[in-house]
Amino acid sequence: MVDKIIPVSNSTLIPLNHLLMTDLTLQMSLVFLVAGFITIFLINRRISQWVEIKKFSYTRPFAAEFVKKVLLSIFAIILFISADVYIQVFELFDTQVAIDAANAYETLTPRETFAKILDTIVILVIGYTIVNLIPIFILKNEAKKITKIDYKEWIRKKGFVDDKDDLFHQLFKWNPPKHKPAEIPQDEYSEKMKSPEGIRSLENFHTSKGIPIGNFKQVKSNAFEIWQKSENEKYEKYFEDCISGNNESGRILLLGVQPKEIYTISQWREQKRISNYEPVIPGSRPPGWADRQSSETSRSFKQIIPLVGFIGLLVGIAAWWEVDLFVLATASGGLAIGIGFAMQEDYAELFCIYFH
Repeated sequence: MVDKIIPVSNSTLIPLNHLLMTDLTLQMSLVFLVAGFITIFLINRRISQWVEIKKFSYTRPFAAEFVKKVLLSIFAIILFISADVYIQVFELFDTQVAIDAANAYETLTPRETFAKILDTIVILVIGYTIVNLIPIFILKNEAKKITKIDYKEWIRKKGFVDDKDDLFHQLFKWNPPKHKPAEIPQDEYSEKMKSPEGIRSLENFHTSKGIPIGNFKQVKSNAFEIWQKSENEKYEKYFEDCISGNNESGRILLLGVQPKEIYTISQWREQKRISNYEPVIPGSRPPGWADRQSSETSRSFKQIIPLVGFIGLLVGIAAWWEVDLFVLATASGGLAIGIGFAMQEDYAELFCIYFH
């Protein structure tokens, strides 16, 4: 029995560069793809600049960062997937001859190679989106945990200095101990229990062993939410004082300028922690202080996760393209060593500055 030979047109097996040079529609599609990406990039840049000067980028920094990261990615994904589908369906594999050629050979035809390149670009864009969004979600989750720690510290301190209307005692009520402390005479203890000022002194009293007496009972089930709302209102007041000129600098602080003059709410909370939860005075720091604080906290963390994720993605794509990973690793290692030697003076200087 003789196997049926599938006829293959010579035009299907021309080299990849000839395929691109001879197909005008394919060239126009690629020009549209590049022009579309450049347009999306410029639009996203304008949107990012617009977000920077809006209040929500300070009051909701994670949401603002998400918008800046995800808009470009979503538009790019739509663009590349649409172009990929169109080029493959209507240009690369638009005839039965091209489809038969792709099925007839174990090795990739030029059309299949070009289609795989398009698929690789789509994977890279999607992967880039994911690895850049992961740090945002991680940092947001970490911020929630730190906020709960702040709440526990607020309870331990029985409120912060800048609380309004004695918020702590609105949410928690002190229950006296069953037995008075031995360090306080009975008459004095009974007298203190008759007045709010006396009760307040007992709340703050510690025995000779450093142990507080009595306990605090939460009187409102949503105490954490009320406290969180109060802290957000404090930041709102700080923000309004910054942009109104009612601050230490005596001038209106601008949004979105570089270096930054106003803390985001995350930076504001960090400043309170550093100062033992004392109020943050608006306009009391020089321009750029907020940027320096941001760069000193978790910069490497925010950079390493996308870098590691993207490297993993590139390794996966290299394996998909059947690239010898040993050769790739050797080349990458040699390149890293070369870069290390080239920058050793810079790193040495940075090391000296950091430790001295």
